[in-house]
This record gives sequence, structure tokens and C-alpha cells, in this order.
Amino acid sequence: MYDLERIGVNIRSLRMAHGESQEKLGKDVGVQKSAISQYEAGKREPSKGTLSKIARHYAVSVDELIYSDYSNMNKINSLNSFIILDNIEVLLPIISTDEAQQSHHFRNAVKRHRAFYDQLHKHIFYDILGARISLRDYAKAYRNEGAGPAAIANTLALEYFVTYLLKSAKVLADEQPHKPAPFGILAKKSKTVKEFMETPDLDFIKDAKKANEQLEESGNNDFLIKLISLLKRLSRYSDLCDYYLALQYCWCFVDNDLTPYLNQRIGLEMLISFGSVGNAYAAGFLDVFQNDE
Repeated sequence: MYDLERIGVNIRSLRMAHGESQEKLGKDVGVQKSAISQYEAGKREPSKGTLSKIARHYAVSVDELIYSDYSNMNKINSLNSFIILDNIEVLLPIISTDEAQQSHHFRNAVKRHRAFYDQLHKHIFYDILGARISLRDYAKAYRNEGAGPAAIANTLALEYFVTYLLKSAKVLADEQPHKPAPFGILAKKSKTVKEFMETPDLDFIKDAKKANEQLEESGNNDFLIKLISLLKRLSRYSDLCDYYLALQYCWCFVDNDLTPYLNQRIGLEMLISFGSVGNAYAAGFLDVFQNDE
């Protein structure tokens, strides 16, 4: 006999976190709204089949649905591409210091970096991988002692965005080759994206698929961790490093046996903890997603 009250709380918490009604959840898993209401109230035990469907619907395991505690979940969708683009400077900040500004390579990289972010605000995607142009100058600036730490910090920002994008591009090889994420969510807002979806560039699809395969083969997560480890040695960048570590879970960069949803929750709880002790980067992230309702 399961703890029906716990299961009910978990179902309700997951449903609310995803912004769904009881009617919609019932329709998606094949039961009436009244059944969902009874499950959430702890008055009726879902069948094993229904539990499995609800767990699959929210990308959690059946055991997590039965035994975990989702009662304190926040209604945050940290993978919402539209929100990410509109708040890119908050989520992936560009760092600059007086010492770093002495390097012309660093200044050039920041100029290109900001121009790239301006493109993202306008929802222009055709040059998204051109962000790597800035990476070359950041690499050159890294050799300058004063510019090194800031160059690493900004390299992390670009690498995180490109990694997020390429991981999203996995759908290019799946069942919706002409509606690649994160383009789908932006199609309603952007004429450029709509045109791309209606007349897909086969070269782009081929290149994005290849880039994503190379990303997985290269162990990019190890590279990101290495950059964070280098930066963590300097106390002034400690909060930024903690933030990026949590973001790896929120954006599912980590390679573990947990479900994407559970990894997101781990990352969000890390950010909540960091934000509560004054980490401005974590607080900024939470402010962006918690207020976008």
C-alpha cells in the first residue's frame, strides 16, 4: 500500500509546476478530471498503468513519483528558449574588469560578444554559431595575465549558450527535423524563424547535427568543468563558478543516470540555496524565471 497522500501531493505539485489543469493531465494520461482530483486528494490509488503514464508525462520515474517529495517545487521552466534570449545578459553575464580592458584582444572579444547578444534579442539565429569568433579573441586575451580570469568567465558564457543550443538541436535528427528546438517556441514571435521552419536550410540541419555529434564525442562537459575549476581559484569569481555549476544541472549538461526533470530540480535547489546567501547571479536567474508568469 502506497502513501496515497504523498503521491497526491507529488502529482499536484508536478502538475502545478508545469502550469497544467487537472482536465489536461487527465486527458493526457487517459483518465477523467475527477480521477486526477481524487488522486491529488489522496482518496484514490492510481493504477500501476496510470502511475506510469503520469510519471512519463512529467519525465520522472515511477519511484520518484511515489517516494520523492515535490511539495516545495517552484514553477520555473529554465529551458524556455524565449526567456533565455530576452534575458541573456542576466543568465550568461559578460564580465569585464579594468585589468582585462587593457588587452585589445579582450576588448574586441567583448565587442563581438555584445553584438552577438544583440542578435539574440532580435531573435536572429542565422549567425548563432558565429559566437565562436569571440572565443578566439578571448583565448588570445587569456594569455594576458590581467585579462585571463575575465576571458575565462566570458568563454564560459558563450560555451554554455552554444552547448545549450546544440543539445536542443538533437531534435534535428529525430521525428521533427523541420521544427528544431529552440526555434519552435520562437516561431510565433519571429518572421525569420517562421521562414526557416517553412523552408529549412538543409545545410544548416546537416551542420547542426554534425556539431551536436562532435559535442557529445568531445566531452564538452569536462571542458566546462575545467574552465570552472580554473576560475574557482580566484575568490572574486567564486559566486559565478557556483552559479555555473548549478546551471549545468538546470540545463541538463550533466551526464548521470537521473531524469532531466530531476536534474533541473537539483540545479534549482542549488540556485535557491546560493541566492539565499547573497549570490547575485543565482538570484538574477531565479528572478527571471519566477517572475515570467
